[in-house]
Amino acid sequence: MEQWYHYPLLVVVGFVVGFINTIAGGASLISLPVLIFLGLPPSVANGTNQTFAITPNACHTIADVVVDGGSVGPVASYTFTNVTANHTISATF
Repeated sequence: MEQWYHYPLLVVVGFVVGFINTIAGGASLISLPVLIFLGLPPSVANGTNQTFAITPNACHTIADVVVDGGSVGPVASYTFTNVTANHTISATF
């Protein structure tokens, strides 16, 4: 982001796509091309974080959470950061 107009453009587009997502969804059709225009690689521009909450039923506890084949322990939530590929998550109680 070298040009002065990138910052105001990013702010305006952020407000516009936020409004569109609130009303109808699908605003990434606008935000993704703008982020790529501003110089982000497509895999980074499309990447987002995804958080999963693991909540056991009453009288149960989380024994283990496995993410992409590896144990992360008995955690109550897990966040995939900068998601650009498929992942797996499973919990045992």
